[in-house]
Amino acid sequence: MGSPEAKAREVSAQLYGVYPELREGRLPVHEQSGNDDADMRAAVRELLVGASIVATRQAVATDPLPDDLIDYRRMVGVMASLEPLHQWLLYKVYWDGLSLRTVASEWDTDGLNVMREHKVLIAYLQKSMAQGKPAPTPKIRPGLKPIMAKLKQEGTKAPFSDALRSATG
Repeated sequence: MGSPEAKAREVSAQLYGVYPELREGRLPVHEQSGNDDADMRAAVRELLVGASIVATRQAVATDPLPDDLIDYRRMVGVMASLEPLHQWLLYKVYWDGLSLRTVASEWDTDGLNVMREHKVLIAYLQKSMAQGKPAPTPKIRPGLKPIMAKLKQEGTKAPFSDALRSATG
């Protein structure tokens, strides 16, 4: 991958895929609260967490410095504490590069369910990383419970939990 500029371009490109409104020059404000400043701050936090996840994926694929490795391992650890469905949602979006709509289509569910769940997960990750310890784990929204049941039935392993188990032996 090489230069920091190339890495930054890749992060930007992936964020455009996750947040298509960026292409129009808008921040990802999904549900407006009526407070423009608060909405803008929340959107920027969401983008920063998304960029951190992409940077974590990039680091896992390369040979990170020891100090960076601690941060990336912490991020993967927080993601590994999530329900398998939540881990798969993050993995499909940030590792596989799928859009939220594509994930919804793959899972045969309403796109709004997936978008709202993604927003909750990003807020959870932001809060957990800011506190230095995991925040209360988000619950799976009712519209996604059949997908979780299907994942369990198929014996599908959660990607981040499985990666941590493999890394720690």
